[in-house]
Amino acid sequence: MDTDAPTLEELGHVLWGPHWRETLAQALEVTRVEVDSWVADPSARPADLQCTIENLGVVRLEEIGLILVQMKDLGLADGT
Repeated sequence: MDTDAPTLEELGHVLWGPHWRETLAQALEVTRVEVDSWVADPSARPADLQCTIENLGVVRLEEIGLILVQMKDLGLADGT
């Protein structure tokens, strides 16, 4: 079992896809350059970044869950 913490890049990609840096920058109201600097230099990250991303991830999961329920209710999840 892999016990290493996920990297910022791994978290971003899983939560928001290939353009995660732009999406994260928008969510945090920072520039893409700032996000790039956090990837390049983890010591430049805000102290609360992990907690903030966790909170954003919870919201993202709720959004995904809601859309899946809607798909199921409309019969879209079963291929109809």
